[in-house]
Amino acid sequence: MEPALQVALGLAYGSIAAGIGWLILRHPKLRQTRLFYSQMIQGMRLRFFDIIFISICAGVGEEILFRGAMQFYLNPWLTALIFVAIHGYLNPKDLKITAYGMYMTLVIGIMGVLYEEWGMLFAMSAHFAIDVVLLQRSLRDF
Repeated sequence: MEPALQVALGLAYGSIAAGIGWLILRHPKLRQTRLFYSQMIQGMRLRFFDIIFISICAGVGEEILFRGAMQFYLNPWLTALIFVAIHGYLNPKDLKITAYGMYMTLVIGIMGVLYEEWGMLFAMSAHFAIDVVLLQRSLRDF
């Protein structure tokens, strides 16, 4: 697949996935969880450039590690489960964040399957878009 198409599809997938994720976090039962993460992110005092830089670094670095290395030895779903667990979204002591983590496991698992079909630029672009959307929304939460 052409690089430009990989990037376009990745940005679209990531933006849609993050938008749905934000809607899940907006559910009244997840209010405290959303506020916890929003306050943490707001405490970092990120500017738009910071969000772009962090999202590029995470999108490139984490996808090289998880898709390029781990997924080579594991399957997309186990890789997704590990990815989401490392990020703290699968917590047996907090079922509310785990509910969101299950959604993100689905998103990341599908991303892993599509990576195998569409390529690394797709995965990096999707990851970048997810981070940008969720970080931006967290900054505007109040």
